Amino acid sequence: MWGGGGTSCCGHFQNLVDYICEENQKIQSSKAELISINPHAAHGSEVDRLKAKEKALRRKQERQMAKHYEILAKEQPTFSEEDAKHYKTISYQLSVDIPEIESVKEELTDYQVDKRNISIVCCDSRIACGKIVTNELFEKHYKHGSKFLTSFPDGTTQIFYPSGNLAIIRVPNKINGFTCIVQEDMPTNPAILALLDSSGRSSCYHPNGNVWVYINILGGQYSDQAGNRVRAWNWSSSVISSPFVSFKPVFLALNHYVGIRILEQDKISITFLAMGQQARISVGTKVKLLNAKEIPALRYLNGDDLLLLASLIKIRRLFHKLEGCVNFPSSQVWEKLKQPSYLSSLSLKLIALCHNSGMKQDIITTIAAMINENI
Repeated sequence: MWGGGGTSCCGHFQNLVDYICEENQKIQSSKAELISINPHAAHGSEVDRLKAKEKALRRKQERQMAKHYEILAKEQPTFSEEDAKHYKTISYQLSVDIPEIESVKEELTDYQVDKRNISIVCCDSRIACGKIVTNELFEKHYKHGSKFLTSFPDGTTQIFYPSGNLAIIRVPNKINGFTCIVQEDMPTNPAILALLDSSGRSSCYHPNGNVWVYINILGGQYSDQAGNRVRAWNWSSSVISSPFVSFKPVFLALNHYVGIRILEQDKISITFLAMGQQARISVGTKVKLLNAKEIPALRYLNGDDLLLLASLIKIRRLFHKLEGCVNFPSSQVWEKLKQPSYLSSLSLKLIALCHNSGMKQDIITTIAAMINENI
């Protein structure tokens, strides 16, 4: 092949030869360039990197603000108590503690029994080993010889675990009917698993002590282990209007031996089964409301419950305000932010709930001032 100094037959051929020679020299002289993977200093200073992060954060916040104002433009920013009349329900969760022992003055009937607004008939009965137990001295034993059940003429009944520890005791109460106490299988200081009264009020407890099921003469509620209410109901004997669903049967296993069956207000029973021996104690109640219109429709709510809900709304408003301060520390934009739509909706529903539950005007005024307070 001719070099750059050779003579060619024409100019085009000479240009082609020169181009080939140049490319050949480039290929021979070029070497593979490897990328260094050794540690090296960061590109740019730390100040530059901080500025870049702040710029990216500002852009993100601007996009959030744009979306927020777009949502606010489609919403009603304010509300009044008149608007609240269109709302009928509110969703909430409340924790429940074990109720303290109440005085005899309440008579375990919840609502104006002394004024004869309620007629209560106790539905007590006892069945042991397939036999209806009457008011007489009656005893049964396990196969290994330890005592299983003892019944006395006054209706007092004792049921024992196979270990010999007391499981259930049934005693006459001071008003009408009987009271049953179920406790765990422990020789000393046993925990109370359930307290059932044939006058209309009963409570069952989770192993951690929180209320599991609570019932009274108007209805009841079922809670989880954390104390949060899962569902509530009114008995079919109650003719008052209620936001709660009708009752569905409840079956509880307090431990391996004791179970609670709640089929209706007059069909509540404690069942005990151990080593082939079985007993059942009924503690149901038949209730007739003589003047149901005098009973508030939302009997389960009181002023403290509604004040707690108002406090919850206020706390969430404060958190929303704090979030605005964190996102815009050097700007006054957060001062113009309005509360989220779900808080406005909850506020409306809470005011409506206050009116529908028959709360006093001073409580309604306090709650309205709390949820409308400038923060």
